[in-house]
Amino acid sequence: MHAAPTAPGEPSATGPRTLCGKDTFAMETARGKTTERPGAPWYPAEYASVVCPDCDAVMET
Repeated sequence: MHAAPTAPGEPSATGPRTLCGKDTFAMETARGKTTERPGAPWYPAEYASVVCPDCDAVMET
């Protein structure tokens, strides 16, 4: 599970790279926003075991 910013000028589209630098072209987009779950991690609980540590570190700062 990686985190990626939105695409420039397209707030509903995923940007071209994840926060750790991977290409998002072939990745699936998870639905949901961290603002919808105050205090919860940025990723869905079912993906906790496969979260990218680099993306997680950026999201936690």
